[in-house]
Amino acid sequence: MAEMIEVKTKIEEAFDRLETNNVSSASFHAKRKSALAQFLENGFPRKKHEEYRYLNLSELSVNSFEIAPKPESADFDIDDFLIPSLTSNVLVFVDGYYDENRSSIIDEGAFTIGTLQDLDEETTRDYFANYDFSEYNPFSTLNIAFAKQGAYIDVPKNQIVEHPIQLININTGVSWVQPFHLIILEENAQAKVIENYFSLADTGIDNTFLRIVAKEKAVLDHYKLQLVGENAKHFGTTHIEQKRHSNCSTHVYNLAGGLVRNNIHIDIEDDRTTANMYGLYVTNGNEVVDNHTLVNHMKPNCESNQLYKGVMDGSSTAVFNGKIFVQRDAQVTNAFQSNRNLLISNDATINTKPQLEIWADDVKCSHGATIGRLSEDEIFYLRSRGIDKEKATSMLTYAFAAEVLTYITIPELRDFLEEGVAQKLGFER
Repeated sequence: MAEMIEVKTKIEEAFDRLETNNVSSASFHAKRKSALAQFLENGFPRKKHEEYRYLNLSELSVNSFEIAPKPESADFDIDDFLIPSLTSNVLVFVDGYYDENRSSIIDEGAFTIGTLQDLDEETTRDYFANYDFSEYNPFSTLNIAFAKQGAYIDVPKNQIVEHPIQLININTGVSWVQPFHLIILEENAQAKVIENYFSLADTGIDNTFLRIVAKEKAVLDHYKLQLVGENAKHFGTTHIEQKRHSNCSTHVYNLAGGLVRNNIHIDIEDDRTTANMYGLYVTNGNEVVDNHTLVNHMKPNCESNQLYKGVMDGSSTAVFNGKIFVQRDAQVTNAFQSNRNLLISNDATINTKPQLEIWADDVKCSHGATIGRLSEDEIFYLRSRGIDKEKATSMLTYAFAAEVLTYITIPELRDFLEEGVAQKLGFER
């Protein structure tokens, strides 16, 4: 009991220090306080928590929780973190703090740009303070409790943003980095968003939250890339809310990171709406990647598609838990989910759990998962054409992984990821 009181005192002291220097609206503060209370009640998950049963989070402790301060300086060239040949709007965050000097906007006037603390009372109330904690997520709750910095992007009605918007998040390896990003697409707006995570050091902890609201007829392509250090940890929550006739695609690519957990949650809140979810995780060494997806069909005449693929090597571990909920009012729903995994090492592990819960009658839904190894017949075929076994293996592995990349609609990004996947798999394109 004494230890628990000590832990609560420590995190409350950290919260009080943040509050002292935080100038925001009353509803902003109230939401953060309610999130803090919920986190203190529940804490970090352990293996008895079903949603985290395959993750070893024993190193995480409130006792060692500290928010990274605003960096006085960070020695790096932003060009090293840009996607080659891609012309884009660039917003840079270092340890969660907006770096205006390294940022550059080329589509001036096409969208509103600000930070979390720039929100007025109405926007705060509608898009921050009203976030629902009905399903406890320890990391999003902690993020909201200590929310301070992050991007605020609002694309106006009927506006098409010509160039992609890159959110480049760089962790210097100091303490916890916790940006809360908010993106709103107004009616009939269109945008492509690339959310990148890098680290300057081998360590560091990212605990990120991205909330996206796509209003009627809005179109969004969202890409999330993780290239953090081999001993770094990344906990990311993405929550997308889709209104009538909106079309959103979200892509998640895990190519590096010691321990990575992604929660992707989509609420289909109105009819005639489409949601697509694509993911690729390529792991080796002792890396751990855990992807949890949830699509909540709430209204009729909607469609969702999920395709996640994984390639596991070394002693790495991957987890995929995909959920589809079809509520009673969501008649004439089409929902499809597929998770395919390739083990190329005897020591690698994959735990996959597709889930489908249907409360409506008139639906077409399917889900499935596969785990396997490369086909010996296919390897033999390539070897019979004069290709050595190692080359044949890398070719087939790359071909398996690259299928997911075909859904990328930004050519420069697709080239960048194809090269990154090929390098990690040891395949020469």
